[in-house]
Amino acid sequence: MAIFGGMIGGIGRESPCRSCFVIFSFKEKIWKLILICLMATIANAEERENSSNPKHTIWLEGKSDFSHMRKNRDMTYIAYVPAENVGLNVIKVETGDIYQVTDVFTGGSYFWSPDGARLFYRELKSRDGVVTTSVKAWDAVVKKSVAIQDLAGSSGHLTFDPFENRLMMMHGKGILNRRLVFPDEKLANWQMANRLNRGRFLASNGGMTFLTQNGFVMSKLIDDDSGVESFDLSFKGDSMVWATKYGRIYLSKLGEAPKFIDYGRDPQWHPSKAYFVYAGARMVGNKAASYDLKVSSAFGTPAFLTNTQKADERWPFWSPDGQEIIFTETGSKKLFKTKLVEAGFRE
Repeated sequence: MAIFGGMIGGIGRESPCRSCFVIFSFKEKIWKLILICLMATIANAEERENSSNPKHTIWLEGKSDFSHMRKNRDMTYIAYVPAENVGLNVIKVETGDIYQVTDVFTGGSYFWSPDGARLFYRELKSRDGVVTTSVKAWDAVVKKSVAIQDLAGSSGHLTFDPFENRLMMMHGKGILNRRLVFPDEKLANWQMANRLNRGRFLASNGGMTFLTQNGFVMSKLIDDDSGVESFDLSFKGDSMVWATKYGRIYLSKLGEAPKFIDYGRDPQWHPSKAYFVYAGARMVGNKAASYDLKVSSAFGTPAFLTNTQKADERWPFWSPDGQEIIFTETGSKKLFKTKLVEAGFRE
């Protein structure tokens, strides 16, 4: 009994240390298990992201961020607003050469001529509290600009009707409406065939409008009333899609009541199909947490093309054949491209 009692007593004296060892050992194992599970979760998330994303190829690199990008007809030149959000640059795709068109604020208000040789843009200048507007054209051959018209006061976005080569812009005293006539150029058959006599869209700072009766009747298209940030006219000229400054995308066909499509920015129509690409917002509550490439039809059936959680994909546009999408990422000096089929998109 003494021996037995001694053994019991010995065990009793060693028990607390052994219990501590067991407890700490158990906690260590639990933390290791948690760490292993966490690493596996991260790895699986990255694997899912990579497997759900199309391949992104670096296509072109500049010297500053890109925004408000617009290509010319054969994508030999790309116009864009640089990082400072002031001025207008053009980059030559073949060589990467960059040309400064203007260092004056344009607000992303510009377009290429149908032949891709001229870039029309609007300058807004403020001097001693007086605002003036200048409409100019930059020639891609001689790399120089010429003035088209100067106006007193501020103005809306330059809007181009490709079916009549017509430039339109709202300003303080009315609407600038000029048909652009190029040397030795006539309206092509496709332009004549697609001319619309039922009205035209006109983008202003305050919103999108629709003009009928040769511009004598003007109807504002109702959206969230935050102003137009970017817009694009469909290849048929009958539908306009635009993004507001609040990050909402709307679509109107022939001036009908706009349809809210989705949360996002930077919409661009396909060159020959009735759907468009844009920077789709991934919403958390009522705020955009990030942006990924997204496609929607004119009927409003949005679908994400990418799932890139580490970057905001912005300002997408189509290659001339409509098979590839070129875009940039916020804070990047690079342009990327991805093939539509690799993104898993099916018409």
